[in-house]
Amino acid sequence: LPPQTLEEIPTVKQLVAVANETVAGLDKAKARLALLLRRHMVNGLSDDPITVPNLLIVGPSGGGKTFLLKTMLSACPLVWEDINVTEYSDTGYVGRDLPTMYLPLTSQKWRGVKGKDEVTWSQRQMVDHAQRFGVLLLDEFDKLRTPPTPLKGERQVGRALQAEFLKLVEGSEVEIDQK
Repeated sequence: LPPQTLEEIPTVKQLVAVANETVAGLDKAKARLALLLRRHMVNGLSDDPITVPNLLIVGPSGGGKTFLLKTMLSACPLVWEDINVTEYSDTGYVGRDLPTMYLPLTSQKWRGVKGKDEVTWSQRQMVDHAQRFGVLLLDEFDKLRTPPTPLKGERQVGRALQAEFLKLVEGSEVEIDQK
């Protein structure tokens, strides 16, 4: 459920404490991530158009980046989804179409109850909630690498996907039509 007041939003210290329960090390990353998540939630409560910047966490495979993010996101009243970017293509012909990556933010798993009367969220309310409190965790981005010199006739899907992903995450308006 979305936070209704600032008191319902975990503090940076609380988020770091949650991460410390299962994630060793990465202290700077924990503090920075906790601060950005809190800012995102505070901005979601306000009508201020200021947005929290996108966050890119880079490190070696198996370093705990995804686990840390999932741990901290689970401690927040946010709608979030872990997206494997290798499932997508620039056209949707071979893989999934890029704008559909936002659909899980309005899925049934996030339709909590609105309050004491236990009425579930409508689709419109879920879209509003996802716009204000949604987070996409784009994982496996490094797998979109393309060779510097492609083979003759080889299509460079990775480059096209990278360009499309950047357009989507840099603040473009995306219309999602669920039929």
